[in-house]
Amino acid sequence: RPEFALRTDLLAIAAPSAIAAACGVALRDYERGAHPSVAVGVGTGVFLGIFHHEMHNLPEKAFHAFSVMGAVFPESFKPHSLAIWTVVLVGFAAIAFLTM
Repeated sequence: RPEFALRTDLLAIAAPSAIAAACGVALRDYERGAHPSVAVGVGTGVFLGIFHHEMHNLPEKAFHAFSVMGAVFPESFKPHSLAIWTVVLVGFAAIAFLTM
């Protein structure tokens, strides 16, 4: 675990800033009429794969964004949440690759 997590028992989530940066680059390319960046599309796909893997294995980390420590993710909700995450992330990846 990073040193920050050992001191504060809270891991910083960088996902929103990474998604915002990718959206900003894509919108700037679209606005300028330039061809979309293949690197941003591939990076988005890799990022979404990592994000899906993390949320599948450690769904409790979603609570860290709200500073909720020690909360337990309900076992009965895990399959449903995995299905929702999969649909959302695959949809986002499809949009990212279709706009390349």
